[in-house]
Amino acid sequence: MDIPHSKATRTEKVVLKAIIGCGTRSNNKAQGWYLNCGSSEHVCYSRDMFVDYNPMRDHEVILDNDDHLDVAGIGTVVIRFDTQKVLTLSNVLHIPQISKCYVSVAKLDDLGYIMSFVDGIGVITKSDEVIGKGYNLGNTVYRLRLRGDPPVRRVIANEHPGAMRDHEATLDNDDHAEVARIGISALKFSPDKANDSGFSVTFGGGQCVIKQGDVVIQKGYKDDVLYKMDFMKEPPTHAKVVHHEKIGLLMGNEHPRVDQS
Repeated sequence: MDIPHSKATRTEKVVLKAIIGCGTRSNNKAQGWYLNCGSSEHVCYSRDMFVDYNPMRDHEVILDNDDHLDVAGIGTVVIRFDTQKVLTLSNVLHIPQISKCYVSVAKLDDLGYIMSFVDGIGVITKSDEVIGKGYNLGNTVYRLRLRGDPPVRRVIANEHPGAMRDHEATLDNDDHAEVARIGISALKFSPDKANDSGFSVTFGGGQCVIKQGDVVIQKGYKDDVLYKMDFMKEPPTHAKVVHHEKIGLLMGNEHPRVDQS
């Protein structure tokens, strides 16, 4: 007698429009909380950290590497800094499979906080009062100093692939184009790399401002979720180094071809 088998049906999940920059799947969880300028949402892997909680079913987020992670719920988490200040995070996504707990810089910006990154230290302020600090430990996010944390051992990076200043290339029509970065196809940056190259980065008021000393090098502006650099605005006028490369006319979606001379 044949026993009928029910057909397995895959539940269609709702994909949340969340960007979790630097997020990865891992069973090895990093302790503490990390300040993340590449995340549009606050994220937590532990149900125990929530002070109020609403479970969710059939929701997921997609990471930068196209990995799909389930969202188990959403709620409120309270963070207590070693400054004795308290930060209450609302609408925190509970993602059990994520490797780190992230505080979104963009979300804090919406609430009037200022985040500054200088010399490998991230500082959260509001109304000129320091709320908490974070330290770069050799990766692209900053671990926040929480109450009861052990002393911080900082790691100094050896590479300096930061944004380039005062460099340009000559086009076929003798026009000049800014060289923002060499060896990287996408215009991306992280505060730790900018700090390594002597730049400071500040988020707040819907803006991202990159400085070298007191000179504003570039600005970005917050869209619906994260920040976009405004490369259309003119930087300060100063002498530039001309790179001797020829860059042909770009049509449509063509990629630039660089000929060394």
